[in-house]
Amino acid sequence: MPSVRLSQNKHNWLYSKKVMNEPILTLKQQLFIEYYVRGETGTKAAKLAYKTTSDNVAAVIASENLRKPKVAEVIKSLTYDSYNLIHISIVALSKALKAKKYDTYSKTYVDDIKTQMKASDKFLKIMGIYK
Repeated sequence: MPSVRLSQNKHNWLYSKKVMNEPILTLKQQLFIEYYVRGETGTKAAKLAYKTTSDNVAAVIASENLRKPKVAEVIKSLTYDSYNLIHISIVALSKALKAKKYDTYSKTYVDDIKTQMKASDKFLKIMGIYK
């Protein structure tokens, strides 16, 4: 079974590594991880990945997947990197929200409204408040 590339991140090797010609994770497990890391609940991720309509079946699948060491390892790795990326973005945005510029007329530092508005707009888009 060939490995499937699901996303453009540096962790694809975790999906495609093979042991004894068997993939470490099945395609459905890979899809489950993709949905789970993107913020879906375990049950919702299982419903999407395993194409089930039953909440109970999906909850059992999610529970089983989350207890599997290989699945947990990939989720931990992806979640840690996502956390770092979000943290860096928040730090940059918080600095931009407090942006100041030097006003040559008054010879003081004043709020840089243009930069602050751009940062505010970016933050609201990241939070999903609007697109």
